[in-house]
Amino acid sequence: MCDVCGNDRFKRRPDDNAETVRQRLGEYRAKTAPILPYYEARDLVRRVDGMAPIDEVNNKIEAILHGG
Repeated sequence: MCDVCGNDRFKRRPDDNAETVRQRLGEYRAKTAPILPYYEARDLVRRVDGMAPIDEVNNKIEAILHGG
């Protein structure tokens, strides 16, 4: 049940489980995290807080894409 709206009609994907999350985080740590410093040093990484309200996330992404 959703803590915010009370909805209880959720669909789960077959890969929506703890093991899959562990595997994906492992892949990120092994393959993506090591190259971030290279791109950060060249000012090519932009960070957006994905937990912010959706309008804020959208606005920040739009600003990045349009040179802001």
